[in-house]
Amino acid sequence: LFNVYAFAFFNKLLLLSPVYAVFMQEHGMTDMQLSALFIILSVGTFMTQIPVTWVTNKLGQKNAINLGQLLKAVAFVLWLIWPTFWGFSIGMFLWGIQAAFFNVAYEGLLYDELRARRHHEVYARALGMRYNVSAVAVALSAFGSLMMPLGYEWITIASLVSVALSMVAIKRIQIRAN
Repeated sequence: LFNVYAFAFFNKLLLLSPVYAVFMQEHGMTDMQLSALFIILSVGTFMTQIPVTWVTNKLGQKNAINLGQLLKAVAFVLWLIWPTFWGFSIGMFLWGIQAAFFNVAYEGLLYDELRARRHHEVYARALGMRYNVSAVAVALSAFGSLMMPLGYEWITIASLVSVALSMVAIKRIQIRAN
């Protein structure tokens, strides 16, 4: 479960999270545009649930989760290199797709891993621990606002490192045969 919890931690340890709306505003986004961007994020998640389920079934849960993480990383880089409404929109949509991959694949991966090891009875406890680990990471993400004097580039790089570490954690999970 170490790798499952490591993924949960690094997936949420995004120093960019508490400051990306400010970053967007500093690049000219109005309150209405910010609202539209959050809607785009939600639409990206909602509209891609069915296609993402199909892709997950083809790629496997671990690969699907990492594909989602890659899309999130592309979104962050896109914000840096194309900080316009369209760049932010595409990035938010990609982040929404990542959320869909996470929603579809993560809990199934956890359950399958526990079942393969004949520990499925601890599934609820493992989910609870995952939520706790994620909450700690979200709280630590608040340090992103302390890094603002260094610039958004450093905050984004730190977030990209966290995404990369989450991908390593997922790859390290060894699914055993039943």
